[in-house]
Amino acid sequence: MGRRSSRTTTCLLLVLLTLATATAAGCLAPDAADPSGTAPVGRLDAVFADGDGIRVRGWARDPDVPGPVTVTMSSEQRTRTFVADQFRLDVGRHGFDVRYPDLPPGVRQICVWVDNVGPGRDGRLLGCAEVSVGPVVPVGALESVTAAAPVGDAFAGRIVLTGWANEPDRSGPAEVAVTVDGAFSDRRSTAVARPDVARFLGRAPEVGFTFDLPATVGRHRVCAVVVNEGYGTDLELGCRDVEVPGPPADTRPSGRVTSVVPEADGVVLSGDGADPDGPLRQVRVRVQGGPTTTVPVADGSFTVRIPLPAGPARLCVDLVDVPGPAATVRGDRLLPCSTVVVATDSSPAVGTSGSPGDSTPVGPPPTNPLASIDRDAGVSAELRDGSVLWLFGDSSAVDQNGTLRYFVNNTAAWAAPGALTVTRDGTDGARPVQFATPVAGFPACPADAPKPGMWPMSAVVTPDGPRDRVVVLMANVCLGSALRIVPSGVAIVIWHYDPARPPEDRPVTGTVVEQLLFGPGEPLWGTSAVLAADGHLHAFACGFPPDGGTIDRYGPCRLARVALDDVTDRTAWRFWAGASDWSADPASAVDLVLPDGVDGVSPPMPGFSVREDPVQGVFVMAYSPWPGFTDRIHVRVATSLTGPWSAPVEVLLRGCADTVSGTGFLCYAGSAQPSLSEPGLLGLGYYDQRIRVDAAGGRYVTVQVPFSVVVVP
Repeated sequence: MGRRSSRTTTCLLLVLLTLATATAAGCLAPDAADPSGTAPVGRLDAVFADGDGIRVRGWARDPDVPGPVTVTMSSEQRTRTFVADQFRLDVGRHGFDVRYPDLPPGVRQICVWVDNVGPGRDGRLLGCAEVSVGPVVPVGALESVTAAAPVGDAFAGRIVLTGWANEPDRSGPAEVAVTVDGAFSDRRSTAVARPDVARFLGRAPEVGFTFDLPATVGRHRVCAVVVNEGYGTDLELGCRDVEVPGPPADTRPSGRVTSVVPEADGVVLSGDGADPDGPLRQVRVRVQGGPTTTVPVADGSFTVRIPLPAGPARLCVDLVDVPGPAATVRGDRLLPCSTVVVATDSSPAVGTSGSPGDSTPVGPPPTNPLASIDRDAGVSAELRDGSVLWLFGDSSAVDQNGTLRYFVNNTAAWAAPGALTVTRDGTDGARPVQFATPVAGFPACPADAPKPGMWPMSAVVTPDGPRDRVVVLMANVCLGSALRIVPSGVAIVIWHYDPARPPEDRPVTGTVVEQLLFGPGEPLWGTSAVLAADGHLHAFACGFPPDGGTIDRYGPCRLARVALDDVTDRTAWRFWAGASDWSADPASAVDLVLPDGVDGVSPPMPGFSVREDPVQGVFVMAYSPWPGFTDRIHVRVATSLTGPWSAPVEVLLRGCADTVSGTGFLCYAGSAQPSLSEPGLLGLGYYDQRIRVDAAGGRYVTVQVPFSVVVVP
């Protein structure tokens, strides 16, 4: 009486020898001479494909034992065993119904035999069969696609898709991806209860899906796909053409605030407007917390002087509706509110309409392999010939079913004069190239944030013979989950620009000359930096909690400087200690005075910029206010890097509070972009998580906003 462990070779040989004469499934295998009558017996009742495997049913027992026996099945030179202990009316607890999983698609052979217990031969082959195993494909249906017109001041209508989906290879929800006009739009898991379908599938009820997507007015082709997992292919649920209707005729007045100019004890506000029902007659100007002034409109324009005390204020303009047809959208039009800071002491006065023009994405042209790139945190450096070097934090792209195509930490690209937002990216195949890669000296990362990375914070430019030398201050970061980012000091990277040989359609890569200028736990000096006329690099740092938190945990902000040629020498750095004092001891650094805004405290977030704006004639500090993900940018100005700084004025950003299928998309990384400023217009940049209602992802974009500065004598 041998045991199974000593008979493996014998049993496999038995299988191979009997393949040619094995009976079809459902027949008892031929019995060899068995005088004792104690050999195992059984039958293979059914063999059929089941998803990515094969299911076998039958029964087996051994006369030598009253209980269940071990059954073995083999396919693809792999063997698995199980116990035949399922109850059947005909044979009692000797049945089996077992699945042999994880087989690649194609014709597969499987053999099943029962092991012997006690005297007699080693086992009985119950049968072999060939089964065609197909790929396990998803199933589903796109049941409806409907459209709705824009409502109120919304810029977009809606497209709503419903249906159901199931992916047999997934134990949980299926993934459904949607494209609009051939471009990836959204990808979501099934989460809607559909008990009617779930009963048929034998799954949990949540197999339904609903997409509620913003869409521009007009005709769109909408397609849905169930994303396959494992063997097989994605399942196309189909495409539908849908027309997003336009809104009812809007006969409210329209207009804008064209300038907000502060004076010694007030502000002069100007604008224009029109009404389709007749000449616009009047507007109302409301001061937050103060009076309302009714202003007449002459020839479509208006100007009013509003007296204000020193400090920040918000002014809102209502265009008063002219009576017209009832079957249209009616009512006064509220324009985005303007903010102004009337001068206090020696800080400049500043005002803005708070309403920028259309945004312009910063990125490559459609012919570039990276045309669909999504990247954030744009830092620009103006070069001697009027071109710009752009530096970005993270770059990524997805394919049409929403699968991540690439993710690259820190990249750079060059833009030619006259086309400063059109980058001429070079690639490594179809991927962007890292600008800087960590070298020796990068600090050790914790276990929950193990991946080292580098993010650009600021950059300054200085002549170096016929070339430009770009000095980039970068944050060392340890990356874990999306919410686990550990700042790990400051690095210095150098890149040289040769105007005679610009990096047009070529990768831009820098050289790390100092990996750890400031270490973990120290302020991120150089979060923003300015090269002053005296050759000193001035670097800002603002306190922030690495894990986020309430607004009171941000700040203060401080200032350091170093001769640019000594930037990598930690001992050469000096820290502003007030007045004209600069100390070698960072503990002596004093806080910059940053007055409160119209809504109270407004400290800069971890990412902010300070730039000299020659067009405006002042230094500009711009940032996304707390909590960082927002629909606005705050701007302060000063005539000196040490201040006094003005209270912030506010710029409202359109399209920075989108919702797609219940998921909110905001903006962040607000920054000053002086190369895009013009007289009366301030250049700003920010990252928009959803660049357009019909886009797959986000972009870093730029805008111009009406802006006025009055420097106090």
